[in-house]
Amino acid sequence: MADAPLSFKAATTDGDVEAYADAVAVAINWSRDEAHAIARRGPREDVRLVRDAAGEALGGLNLIRMGQFWGGRPVPHVGIGGVVVLPEARGRGVGKLLMRSAIDELAREGVAMSGLFPATWPVYRDSGFEVAGGRWRVRLRPRELKPRPGPADEARLGVRRIGRAEHG
Repeated sequence: MADAPLSFKAATTDGDVEAYADAVAVAINWSRDEAHAIARRGPREDVRLVRDAAGEALGGLNLIRMGQFWGGRPVPHVGIGGVVVLPEARGRGVGKLLMRSAIDELAREGVAMSGLFPATWPVYRDSGFEVAGGRWRVRLRPRELKPRPGPADEARLGVRRIGRAEHG
């Protein structure tokens, strides 16, 4: 027997936001209070839900509207956050429907870019996302930094040596 049809819709009531928050709490094991505080941060109209034929929320996401500047011009950009699917609904295409529907909606609105910070890759790659950057953290002890030779460089950079007499 085929699964009942699923629907993708924007939140239109506070009850929709509450349903999304409840899904967040269950799907990622947050307290109900934490999930509801996060779900209410943005505008209600930026919450998206996937519901089953009975109207039960199976998953959702939050659109975070922003922009980036390219060539000195603002370009619409939307972050996709809080993507959740209830454990009992996983494997039924809810995540794919969430992502593909959100991307289609953003394209119709003329949004040129979207981004997210995924916990897992497959559903996002299937939706057209790819790794497009990185974050690196480097820790160095000051003594590991090699000074550039020559007083000319030090003067140009405004560098001066500080010893124990000044900073104990």
